[in-house]
Amino acid sequence: MTRVHQLEKQLQELEQKYEAECGKKSEQQLVLERDLRKAIDHINELEAHQATLLKEKSTNESQLSRLRQVSARDKSRIESLEHSYQQILDQLKQQNHSHQKDIHELQDKIEQLEKENSHLMQLKQQPIDVSKEQTKLERELQELRISLHEYECDNRSLRRQEQLLKSEIR
Repeated sequence: MTRVHQLEKQLQELEQKYEAECGKKSEQQLVLERDLRKAIDHINELEAHQATLLKEKSTNESQLSRLRQVSARDKSRIESLEHSYQQILDQLKQQNHSHQKDIHELQDKIEQLEKENSHLMQLKQQPIDVSKEQTKLERELQELRISLHEYECDNRSLRRQEQLLKSEIR
């Protein structure tokens, strides 16, 4: 019986060992399952965070695209305005040049008429009837002075417009 008893004892030890190992393995399996659930929860959190970040990225890219479009439109408008202002400025310069030329011509005519008037005044002092001619020349002289004054006013106005346009362009 000792042999049977010894085998029974060995069997009992093996059973205890087996049960201890099963308990350990069961405990390890529970720990692994808990860790696995934690890892899955963490992965789900990361995926949710990633989805949020992707939404933000998409929103930011849309905003950036809109801002680029607005910027391109604004740049185009600014270039168009600069071009328009430059054309207006060039026109004003040409008009100013033309008015300056007209003013010089009028001044020359006034000088010529004043000389003629002076000459006529000398003739008037002589007993000749030149009053009609002189009156006519004086009227022409007055008209030329009025025209000169108008051209000078136009010239000043054009210069002011030119300065305003230059300041707007800056």
